[in-house]
Amino acid sequence: DDDDDDDDDDDEATRAYEDHWDDVYRTDPAQLAREWHVESDTVLSACDGYARAASRDGAVVDVGCGSSAAGVDALRAYGFRALVLADVSPTIVAKLGKDFAEDARVRCETCDARAMSGIVRDGEASMVIDKGTLDALNGEDDKRRLLGECARMIAEDGFVVSVSFPAVARFRFLERETEALGLILRFKVIADGDPARGHRAVFVSVMYKKASAVMAAVPFERDALTEMLVKRMTASGSLYEDEDQDDVVAPTLDFSKEEEL
Repeated sequence: DDDDDDDDDDDEATRAYEDHWDDVYRTDPAQLAREWHVESDTVLSACDGYARAASRDGAVVDVGCGSSAAGVDALRAYGFRALVLADVSPTIVAKLGKDFAEDARVRCETCDARAMSGIVRDGEASMVIDKGTLDALNGEDDKRRLLGECARMIAEDGFVVSVSFPAVARFRFLERETEALGLILRFKVIADGDPARGHRAVFVSVMYKKASAVMAAVPFERDALTEMLVKRMTASGSLYEDEDQDDVVAPTLDFSKEEEL
């Protein structure tokens, strides 16, 4: 029946992601220590007020964690109860298990970030980290499912921080899907200057539940660069003034399959 077909498709997609990332880690050992996009202190700085406001009783969950230090650094910096490092690759999870074998607060799980209900309970997380995982998923449906899982896992006064490539498609996706999920989006561009002038940039997005008075009370104001780029993307559909990116898809990490955004 249709449900069985969907399950088969999910299993096939999970295996494809697992095979891809296991191959990445086996063929290029340098990836076992790679920090995607930006260093973890940049991420934590961008969401510091939200992390300080969130309950210490919840867990940090790093979805598709890879070798990133962001989850561990958040655990140590803010004193959350526990850390779940989750990745689809058994290779990287085995390494993490050895690295943190002596820390009872850290749990390392091999799983598909699109379906984590057996790993993290509803509302268990004070902080969920997505550092490049949305970028690594193929197609809008997979991205929507990941974001839905992030929303499911956070407590009422928890939040999600997502770090991604600077693509208009990603900005539009987050605007659309956070609204559908009942989340507030706090968006920031991290860059040394205007990407149109060659400066490297990443998007950092903080998301929390509309019902959360605690998160809503955290001061937030877009900096001048972010404000300028949001206006540009909204007006022209481009992060660059002289280009029209309406038909350009968001980049995907190490996948050749074209996105559907």
